[in-house]
Amino acid sequence: MSEAVQRRQSKSSRPAAKLDPIVKKSARQRSLALVSTPSSKTPTGAGGVVQLLTPDEACQCLKVSTSWLKRSDLPYVTLGRLRRYREDVILEYLDARTSLS
Repeated sequence: MSEAVQRRQSKSSRPAAKLDPIVKKSARQRSLALVSTPSSKTPTGAGGVVQLLTPDEACQCLKVSTSWLKRSDLPYVTLGRLRRYREDVILEYLDARTSLS
């Protein structure tokens, strides 16, 4: 057996390093933990969970098209390849753009 093959085999037989529990979680689990952990200043829905809306639900709430929603500066949460809009952020967005004339 060549020396290079022996080195590769010895590397693969080493025990795996212990990972921090946070690192072991998948990206989806970490993002869901961030979304479902409300801060003290964030209003939440029923049960203390932040309500996430699909793009279609956000469009219905705002009464706009999906193309407008994609072009807007409305912040969103990315879960994998999915976009979700926080209900409280949509309400803040509307409050900030409401004129009192």
